[in-house]
Amino acid sequence: MPKKIHIKNPKSSSAPKDADAWVKSREENKRLTFDLPTTLHAKLKIYSVNVNKTMGEIIIELLEEKLKY
Repeated sequence: MPKKIHIKNPKSSSAPKDADAWVKSREENKRLTFDLPTTLHAKLKIYSVNVNKTMGEIIIELLEEKLKY
C-alpha cells in the first residue's frame, strides 16, 4: 500500500489581508553594533535591572519614541 503524504495548500495560509500588517508580521531583526561610553552603558545596565527589561528592549523603546513620524 502506498504511503499518503498530505501537503498543506500555501494559499490557505492565515496571512493578514492588510499589506502593512502582513509586512509587520514578517519583520525580522537586524543586528546593530555601536560604541557607547562606559558611564552611559553602566547607567543603562542599572536602569534595565530596575525596570526589569533588557538593555535591548529599552534601546528599542527609546528609538521607537524618537523616530515617530
